[in-house]
Amino acid sequence: MKRIITLTLCLVFCLTAGGCMASNQDYYEQAQRYLGAGDYQTAAKLFEQLGGYQESTEYALYAAGLYALQTGDTELARRSFRQVEPFQNSGRYLTYLNAASKAAEDDIEHAIMLFDSLGAFLDSPYQAEWLRARIPERDLARAQAFMDAGQWEEAQAILNGYPDLARAQELSRQCRDGLSQEAYDGAASLYAQGQYDEALTAFEALGDTLDAQARVLACRSAIYRQAERDYAAVSLSTAEELMSRYASLGNYLESPERLDELSRRYTVNLILRNQADRLPYVVFGSYPVGESGQPQPLQWQVLGVEGDTAALLSTQVLDAGDLATATDLALTLTPEEEAAANLALPDQEQLSVLDDLTCSATPYALAQGVRHHSDGRAWWWLNDILPSGRHAMVWYNGTVLDTGVAPETEAVGIRPLLYLNLSRYALTQGSGSPEDPFR
Repeated sequence: MKRIITLTLCLVFCLTAGGCMASNQDYYEQAQRYLGAGDYQTAAKLFEQLGGYQESTEYALYAAGLYALQTGDTELARRSFRQVEPFQNSGRYLTYLNAASKAAEDDIEHAIMLFDSLGAFLDSPYQAEWLRARIPERDLARAQAFMDAGQWEEAQAILNGYPDLARAQELSRQCRDGLSQEAYDGAASLYAQGQYDEALTAFEALGDTLDAQARVLACRSAIYRQAERDYAAVSLSTAEELMSRYASLGNYLESPERLDELSRRYTVNLILRNQADRLPYVVFGSYPVGESGQPQPLQWQVLGVEGDTAALLSTQVLDAGDLATATDLALTLTPEEEAAANLALPDQEQLSVLDDLTCSATPYALAQGVRHHSDGRAWWWLNDILPSGRHAMVWYNGTVLDTGVAPETEAVGIRPLLYLNLSRYALTQGSGSPEDPFR
């Protein structure tokens, strides 16, 4: 080594002092030999002393880059190669350095691509192969990190790529256990918050995991107890949801019987409520219709439903009389009907849903002397009280007499309004049309 250094110094001295007889070409070739022998430091110094002779400047930087790479100074090597690129293999060395940087950053796929692009340059094939062998190890480490953070699904997505690795199979089992425990804890939290329907669905989804089946029974029991409490105070507003709960319980205890009973009581009523904006028809109660005075079933039109109560307007003028008679009309009702019905007179606001207020009188009402037009359309009372104390009335042509009539005026038609409590009375058939009214 001392001999090489001494020789190098002599060569440098000769070049600088101009005391040697050797030509620049001789020294240029000598530098090339040092470069080929891997003595990059000496080669760099010799090329630097040759100045601009031939490609000495480029070789000086190139050799300096190789020496920096040899000694581990990758940043200096990178700067040197960039100054002379694409001289000699400077471009390949830069690609190699970039590949090494990507590998150090754990960007393994990018590093492999760069090493592969270099072919057999340096140890690129070995580096690419070594990195490929690292990919599963890296991915399993990433999966483990996700698992440690409780991100089971993200971990499982990675592990699915390695179905044949024993370690991946073990981690997948742990992921499944983690997901099951997470789902179980979520279901238990729903149960603790009293969200039994949601908890039931969550526990059922767990199958035989942990004690999920026992918790399913606990959920059913809690849902049933709550349903039984609600059943005791059921109304039209709560019936649909309650039927759904009993249906979800299947054959649990008396759930089927409760569901059947609620369906009989409320199915048609719920259809009526849902069709209220279409103004369907209902048959309810009886009153004399023909001249014989024998009570017959009455047809009504639904004006709307509020809460559990439907407002029904008679489709005919049923009788005649003064206001006191109109507000005390005695329908023929069964005990069940009477418990659910309340009669009144309609007001203008309630009638706003109708396009036509004309109404024909029954033969019975005509026989009682109701005021009417020659075609059978009658005058009838409204409940609206005017500032004068008189009551509004609908003329035979469907317009409202705003001046009203005195309460004692006789022979005005009676077209009653009936409030029907749909929680107390069960309609059981019909489609709501005039030809097939609800009954």
